[in-house]
Amino acid sequence: MSDSVAIDEIIRALRELGGKAQAKDIKDKVTEYRGGIPSRYRTSTTFRETIQRKIEDHCPQSKNYKGTPYFIKIDWGIYELNKNIFKINQRPG
Repeated sequence: MSDSVAIDEIIRALRELGGKAQAKDIKDKVTEYRGGIPSRYRTSTTFRETIQRKIEDHCPQSKNYKGTPYFIKIDWGIYELNKNIFKINQRPG
């Protein structure tokens, strides 16, 4: 697996979290997939910032938006998969 964060990892994390989640939970899930922080990152903070940046790159509500709108920011630090792109099976509750 590459050290760079793949958009597919973030999409997978959000799907597993029910299609909507706090950024912290998304970052935790991606870190879990990696078995921890990849060695090229000096700290967990830099890895988590990389994940956040990737989310913002694909979120039209972000000033950093520059890609396909995979994510929608629905509140401070809360994102969901763009329902116009993904079919989402929301978990009850």
